[in-house]
Amino acid sequence: KLTEVITTVREVPNFGQARFMESMSDKLIGIHSSNKLKQIEEVMSKNSDVNFLEEDVYKITKEDVENLPLDDMLGEEYKLAKNHKDAYSELHNLIGCSSVKTAVEEFVAKSKVDKIKMDRNLIDGTSFNMNMMFYGSPGTAKTTVARLVARIMYDKGMINKPKITEVGAADLVAAYVGQTAIKTSMVFEEAKGGVLFIDEAYSLANKEAGGYNQEAVDTIIKEMENNRNNTLVIFAGYKDKMEEFIKCNPGFKSRISKYVDFPNYSIEELIQIFNKLCKDRGYTLKENDKVKIEERISKYLEEIKNDKQFGNGRECRTILENAINMQSKRLINIDDPSNEELMTLSYEDFDYLDKENNFDKNRITKIGFAV
Repeated sequence: KLTEVITTVREVPNFGQARFMESMSDKLIGIHSSNKLKQIEEVMSKNSDVNFLEEDVYKITKEDVENLPLDDMLGEEYKLAKNHKDAYSELHNLIGCSSVKTAVEEFVAKSKVDKIKMDRNLIDGTSFNMNMMFYGSPGTAKTTVARLVARIMYDKGMINKPKITEVGAADLVAAYVGQTAIKTSMVFEEAKGGVLFIDEAYSLANKEAGGYNQEAVDTIIKEMENNRNNTLVIFAGYKDKMEEFIKCNPGFKSRISKYVDFPNYSIEELIQIFNKLCKDRGYTLKENDKVKIEERISKYLEEIKNDKQFGNGRECRTILENAINMQSKRLINIDDPSNEELMTLSYEDFDYLDKENNFDKNRITKIGFAV
């Protein structure tokens, strides 16, 4: 446990090694003494004849270490260092996304080394940029990964704050000519020093919107150039549409250093995501029904996975929400259901999938009149 604590705090800037160990020892003794005194008083209140061995009184426990007030001892830097380790762990613990994880690691490494080279005048600083393009369908973890990139890049000293500003095209375009540039610049000002994530950026390439969108695109190029050393911009959207977006201004290609393709999840991965969502919310699948439920969900996902509106991971969230609704209808007529019943999903809670399946085979909504 001590090794785990020390490994984390070593990430803190200006970490005072011996000074920290001395302070930690004093804190540990204080915590241990307080805990042991409470224990002795509690035991002796019940039986005053109990004797405590000297070795027990002086023995530091794992619980004592876990009660160390590290946040107070090390301040904000420790929280950020701890947050960074969680970010790397979260990235590698994401279900699937193996190619994405590799791409992010490559991007972080190259950005850091290029920055060192630039600072030492070994490469031309005008060629340095750390912007990214995320390709992929909805529900493939693009936003999740962008948030993790912000935290990791901060830890590496590439940006000044682990903050991500998330916007869409509508947040950049104003209603009147001349105001779009101002609005877009204000968004960059808010994101300065961190990460600016522009979702569905391809909407800005819509020629039918007239000069407003082009004004936003031109301002983005300008702001990317002005903030190349302190702000990371991530564009995200469908692959084919994002390829068209890049063509709307030749300046994009030279200012984006990494293109990351987010593939659709496999059915097996989607089942893992569904089970994780259940676990995160405290739900379990009825033991005798678990295999049948997973088979039922797999069949449903197989039917709709090629649909243009398929939401990947979002479909799993929708399936869970609907199952919880169905469970509520089932339990409403049970007097005083147990905690286990309240947090267990049965096969019948997924009956709606059969009806939903029939609907989703033809998701195209037809509007018109018929006789």
